Amino acid sequence: MIAASCRGFDRWHPGGLVRASELLSAHGMTVALHPKVDASFPDGETYVDLPSFRQGTPVFLHQVLADNSKNGPDAALLALMVAARAYWQYGAGPITAVVPFLAYARQDRVIRGQRRPTTSGLIADLLSAEGVSRVVAVQSGSTMNLDRQFATPTLWQAGLIRYLADCACHYDTDSTILVAPDTGALGDVRAVAELTGHAVYAAEKTRLSPEKDRLRAGTVIARPERFRHALVLADLVSSAGTVCAAFETLRRNGIKTFSLAVAHCRLPQTGQERLSALVQTGELVRLHTTDTVPTDWCSPALQVTPFMSAFGPELMAMLNLSLGATK
Repeated sequence: MIAASCRGFDRWHPGGLVRASELLSAHGMTVALHPKVDASFPDGETYVDLPSFRQGTPVFLHQVLADNSKNGPDAALLALMVAARAYWQYGAGPITAVVPFLAYARQDRVIRGQRRPTTSGLIADLLSAEGVSRVVAVQSGSTMNLDRQFATPTLWQAGLIRYLADCACHYDTDSTILVAPDTGALGDVRAVAELTGHAVYAAEKTRLSPEKDRLRAGTVIARPERFRHALVLADLVSSAGTVCAAFETLRRNGIKTFSLAVAHCRLPQTGQERLSALVQTGELVRLHTTDTVPTDWCSPALQVTPFMSAFGPELMAMLNLSLGATK
C-alpha cells in the first residue's frame, strides 16, 4: 500500500507520515512512502507528479484542510483533490483521504430562513469525483448530518470521548464540573462524565450571529457553591462566542474559573482576542487542544497534544476498517 501526503500535511505534522505508515505496517503489509506529492508552478497553479507504483495499490493520502494562511482551507483542498485525481487516473486502488480536520463540516444542513448551501455535501461530491472512496477525520460537527452528506465517499470519524476524558482526568471531581456548551455536545460530555465521575452542566444555545451566541441554563447546577471550577468540553472553538456565553452563564452560578478542552482549535483574530482577555483576567486557566488545526496563538494556558497521540486508538480503528474494505 501507499502512504502519501501533500505538502500541507508534512509542514504541519513533521514525521506524521512516518507515524501513519507505522500504523499501517502493523498489519504486516509493505508500505511505500510518497511524501509531498503536490507542488506549484510559478504562476501558482497546483500540480502533482507521482512516483511509480503498482496498479491497484491502495492509497492513504494525508492532508491538512485547516490552513490558517490567507488562502484558507481552499488551496489545501484543491491540492488534495489534484493528488487524488493523479492516483485515480494512473490506476491506484481504493483511495482513503486522511484529514485531521474536515473543512466545511459545519456547513452540513439547511438553516431555516437562510439560503446557504450544504457545502459539506459539495466537498463530498468533489472528493468522490476525484476517486476518493473513504475519508478519515477527527469528529467535528453533527455525525448524523455529515453521514448523510458523505454517502459517497464514506466518512469515518475518530471519536472524541477518550481524548476529552483524558483532559478531564486532570481535574478533581469534587471541585470541577463538566460543561456541555450546547445540546449537540451533551451526549459526548455525559459519556466523558461516566468515565471520570464528574458532574455535568448543560447549556442551550441560540445563535444570534456567526460570532455571537446566547446561552441559557438547560440543566441547573445543584449546589453551585460546591464547584469552584468548570471544564467546558467541545469539538471545536473558533470565534469563541459560545465559550464566552458559557462562561457568562457559569459566572451567574458562582463559578469563577474555567478551563476548556476541544479537539479542534481554529481561532481567527476574534477568537484569539476573546480567549486572551480571559487568560489575562485569570478566568481561563487552561486550554487543552490538539494540532488538527495549525494555530499561531501563543498563551501560557495553551496545552497542545499531537493529534496522532490524542486519537491514536481511534485512528487505528478507522484504518483497520479501511484496510478491511480494500481487501
